[in-house]
Amino acid sequence: MQEPINDGRKFISAEAFHPGEYVSEEMEARGWSIETMCERSGVRRDRMESIIACKWTLTLLDAHCLGNAFGTGPEVWRNLQTAYDRAIAAGRSKSTEAGER
Repeated sequence: MQEPINDGRKFISAEAFHPGEYVSEEMEARGWSIETMCERSGVRRDRMESIIACKWTLTLLDAHCLGNAFGTGPEVWRNLQTAYDRAIAAGRSKSTEAGER
């Protein structure tokens, strides 16, 4: 098997954001209130508020609910959560810079 060519460039991983930031942006873009989002997703208001506040780690059920509400499927939301979790572990997330979590 051939080794990848290293041309000396340094690659920097992108900053990861909590999925709640994306939920908030999507809601705003669609003109949805938190009540509308809860109705469309089936997620309780207290949990949705925690997701939007970036204080809740998305579960597989949350990912399915968000995927159904936004028409994206659960994979998008699980992948965002996984990328965020990996960034937390590597110390390159927005929250770690702000001293959260």
